[in-house]
Amino acid sequence: MPSHFRARRVTSLLMRANKQTVQADATETRLRGLMRASLDGDKAAYRRLLADLARYLRPYFLRRLTPAHQSHAEDLVQETLLAVHTRRMTYDRNRPFTAWLHAVAHHKFVDHVRRSSIRQTVQLEDDAPVFAEDLSGNAADRHDVDIVLGV
Repeated sequence: MPSHFRARRVTSLLMRANKQTVQADATETRLRGLMRASLDGDKAAYRRLLADLARYLRPYFLRRLTPAHQSHAEDLVQETLLAVHTRRMTYDRNRPFTAWLHAVAHHKFVDHVRRSSIRQTVQLEDDAPVFAEDLSGNAADRHDVDIVLGV
């Protein structure tokens, strides 16, 4: 590939990354401002914060859930909003809000995965292939083997 095409591609990638960083910074600034205002008692800011967080968290969980479990995204959003509400006083105003939010959301997601994990079970009537058959022969043979092994 000629160098001028590579330079254009790199420039394009850098511009796209920069645009995403600017969007992330704007989201952080907006959400952090709403959280700070809500901690100071602004009820309207708190309602806006919860509504914005719901719109922010829904795609966050949908990206992490398998298609079979995507119907659980709304439950995870609600659980995370409840955790944000009950633990909001633990937020340090000097730290990034989205990092705190992602930690809460991550823990809610891990809890969900643990809760919904499917454990393999075997019906009792189907246990025959699970247990090994005793092929040791008679007791005299076992006794000779025990003597040789020094058991």
